[in-house]
Amino acid sequence: MESNQDPTKLMGELLLKGWKMLGESCPTCFCPYMESRKGERMCCGCVGTKKPEPQKEQMNPPKDRAESTLAVKDNLHSNVGSQLDLDEEEEFKIEDDIKNERKDSYKKHLEAMHPYKIHKAKSHNFTGEVRFSSSQPQQHTIRVPQDVEASTCANFDNVSQGENANQPSGIRAIVQLTVEKKLHWLCSKLTQETDYDQIDKLLDLVQKTKGML
Repeated sequence: MESNQDPTKLMGELLLKGWKMLGESCPTCFCPYMESRKGERMCCGCVGTKKPEPQKEQMNPPKDRAESTLAVKDNLHSNVGSQLDLDEEEEFKIEDDIKNERKDSYKKHLEAMHPYKIHKAKSHNFTGEVRFSSSQPQQHTIRVPQDVEASTCANFDNVSQGENANQPSGIRAIVQLTVEKKLHWLCSKLTQETDYDQIDKLLDLVQKTKGML
């Protein structure tokens, strides 16, 4: 619009276009403001326009919706915590299974490496005799000193029937008892041990002790 236009003529044109005259006047030229259907304001004297700034309304979420959101967050946090606990328990279970499996493997290896079956003597009335019973019906009896403790008896699978010439002497029997007792102690320690490095050391001791027989 041209600025040299007559304000009255301009007001008439605007009214024909659907503008409306407001009760507010311009403080500069004292002409009434004209307002369009879109909210634009114009002073026909100053030929200036002023667009109203849109007001942003702050939308507050409904109370029920806010409470529902909090409940969902709490439930999600609880589920995540429970899942973490389950993952930790599952991890410990897997570690225990691996330890037990390795211990069983070590025990089988020990049994294959050590063919003697060690057990405590069932008889409590010891008379100074240690019996080395083979897999055959014949038993071999060896006299040892009365003060020697005989808490174990060894079942030798490698002693065949009729090999009386290869029977150990009294000193040999005492050494065998001591070695068997040490092997029995190593077996009990190996069964209770969970550290793999310590298990390897115990197996080395068993191998060295077995070589003394």
